[in-house]
Amino acid sequence: MICTVSTVKDSLANITKFVQRNLAAGADHMFVFLEGGDREVFRFLDDHRHVTVVDTEDGYWHNGRPSNLNARQTMSANLVNYLLAGVQSAQWLFHIDGDECLDIDKKRLQGLGPEVEYVRLATRESVSTSVAELEDSVYFKRLLNDDELALLHILGVIDAPRNRKYFHGHVSGKIGIRPSMEYGMHIHEAKRLQGQTPENFKAEWLNILHYESFTAEEFLRKWTVHIEAGQETKFRDDKETIRGAVKGVLNNPHLDEQRKRRYLLEIYRRRLEDDVSTLLELGLVEEVQEDRHRHEPQTFTMKDLSTIDQVLPELGAVEKGYFKPQLTNLDPLELMEGIQSKLGNDET
Repeated sequence: MICTVSTVKDSLANITKFVQRNLAAGADHMFVFLEGGDREVFRFLDDHRHVTVVDTEDGYWHNGRPSNLNARQTMSANLVNYLLAGVQSAQWLFHIDGDECLDIDKKRLQGLGPEVEYVRLATRESVSTSVAELEDSVYFKRLLNDDELALLHILGVIDAPRNRKYFHGHVSGKIGIRPSMEYGMHIHEAKRLQGQTPENFKAEWLNILHYESFTAEEFLRKWTVHIEAGQETKFRDDKETIRGAVKGVLNNPHLDEQRKRRYLLEIYRRRLEDDVSTLLELGLVEEVQEDRHRHEPQTFTMKDLSTIDQVLPELGAVEKGYFKPQLTNLDPLELMEGIQSKLGNDET
């Protein structure tokens, strides 16, 4: 089975799309750590047979909720990694965000030998446009080679001949591992806790679709919510500039709501909207391969479901420092052995 883990805070409509997309794209079960306490979203996730939701409000963070979103995401990912290390049918675990979707050849993935423990998904980023006919994000940008980047730079499409200027979000991609107590998961990588981490496996059929500010309205929603929530997330320099500009508009006492919107849309137009017509003419964008997104998700065996139902509450109740890989003196293996002993199960 293919599993995903995510830490999210979003509207019911967006969460519904997120779940539907990933289950159709190869995920069998999704673990979602919900922030913000939205009860309607929680009920939707809790009622879904292919989703396990964890409410991170009301005392979930015993010694104080980390202000850094990346830290919370990392701890959520490792909690599920250690949980699934004892679940026999869990073959792969991918750490993805709420605006991402798997784009994989599941048959090939499941056919990889046991020597492949760690795979990397290359980023495919949705075009960002205010053209209504293209707002369903059927076109995705791939990472370009040096000649293609040079051409776009000369044409004035991008500020510099680098993929980091072409993509508005991350270019590092995302990762998947075989659930294991030997690994610690991070945002864009995984590391073996002891010894050298093997090189991650890459292939043209392993991708992540990133719906990054794919419309002007999504840009407004994402950045307004992000800044009003006070999320302390590390960004590269160009995104820090965008964050500063958006804050400069939202916190400006001389602007009413209508004029704030006008300036925010101008930021979007100048810094994020893609020249889609040029990209299409040059053949630099691709459509989603629909045959990869017609998956019928499988379900856990009753035995595995029982293990998850017993172990997950135990993990949710402990100090979350156990899930900071290599950053604390807390030993996750010792934790898991203690939980298994408590539950009368010697498997780890």
